[in-house]
Amino acid sequence: MKKWMMTTGLVLLAAAATASPAAAQAFVGGLGGATFGTTTDFAFAGRVGVRIAPHVYLVGEAGRMRDVMPSDLHTRIEDGLASIPDEIGNVPINVDVRLQSTYGLGAVRVVGAGPIAPFVEVGGGAARLGLEVTASVAGFDLGNEVEDLVSSDDLDTTQPLIMAGGGLRLATGGASSVDLGYRYTRILVDNPKINTSLVYLGINFGR
Repeated sequence: MKKWMMTTGLVLLAAAATASPAAAQAFVGGLGGATFGTTTDFAFAGRVGVRIAPHVYLVGEAGRMRDVMPSDLHTRIEDGLASIPDEIGNVPINVDVRLQSTYGLGAVRVVGAGPIAPFVEVGGGAARLGLEVTASVAGFDLGNEVEDLVSSDDLDTTQPLIMAGGGLRLATGGASSVDLGYRYTRILVDNPKINTSLVYLGINFGR
């Protein structure tokens, strides 16, 4: 009986060890996903993390959000362009306006235990905003005219940002894992207000 219990216990311990991923001392990885809440587009980033306590990591990240233009500002631009056909005739207009954000941030991440574990993270950093305008009508470049529509807004600047998010970490073997996450980011610009959300897939390679 004792031998059977010892054998059963060893099997259970081995199964638990197999199911529980190794806690990475450090990791590098990347993420990519879709942004919304502003103009719907995509974002990507690289990141590195170091464990500073059980289940707690200090994370650094640098990335780019392709377009964080607030919807009301897009509407203002569209309304301003709506009058152009009346002035020059009904001709096709090509317009592509993006407010890109290149950012860097530091965050604290708390991760649960197990092969499928929840995580939460909060952090802050800085974002460099840049307005990119491509506009033409009947072969004529209207980029400057479109930029004039938003010239009163503080869109070519570096500003602080804050973020908070969470999701699930899925162990994929050893100390590597995959993240399925959501993040809210606020870039601290008064005009216009920039609040964006990101749903992403992340890959982490640990050691």
